[in-house]
Amino acid sequence: MPTTLLFEPQAALERAVELALKQQLEPVPYRDAECSRTYDGQPPANMGQFYVAVWYTGERQPVFDRQALGMQFGVNVTVTRKAQLPRDRWVEHRDEIAVRLNAIAALLGKDGQFREICNAAMKLAGFEHGVGTPIGFREGLKFSHYGPIEEKGADWFSGHPGKHECGFAQTVYFGEVLRVQNVATAS
Repeated sequence: MPTTLLFEPQAALERAVELALKQQLEPVPYRDAECSRTYDGQPPANMGQFYVAVWYTGERQPVFDRQALGMQFGVNVTVTRKAQLPRDRWVEHRDEIAVRLNAIAALLGKDGQFREICNAAMKLAGFEHGVGTPIGFREGLKFSHYGPIEEKGADWFSGHPGKHECGFAQTVYFGEVLRVQNVATAS
């Protein structure tokens, strides 16, 4: 019988978001070559004209409770676009990034009410489902904010500063995903 690889809670949440972007995003989901989990939002060196990175800083906010260990998790999604147009038309690149981020935010924002992504993360982490379970995510993703659009140099795209590539990246932030573990189940 093959063993199922379980993810740590943060990795499970990121992977669930990645899968949602690849399976549920309208009008067209992202392909594997266009979207993945990354360490810090930076795309792989072999990216095409755009890339969607799912990541998080690792920071967790505590939720103070004497009966449970509570932490708030989050997910960031960065859209990177290589510049192809002359500088006086870069606004078109910014507009494309905005369209992509708005679609991503709309999909992930539904999780606050429907919890499909957080339920998928619970399965990936091996948490039980249902009311009263001793461990798991208790709330869906909550939209936080958009970061500023940033101009990026060659080191962002390939790690090779001599390549003269440039482009843009912008991140949408989600947080306040409450994970609870009853003290009696802590080990």
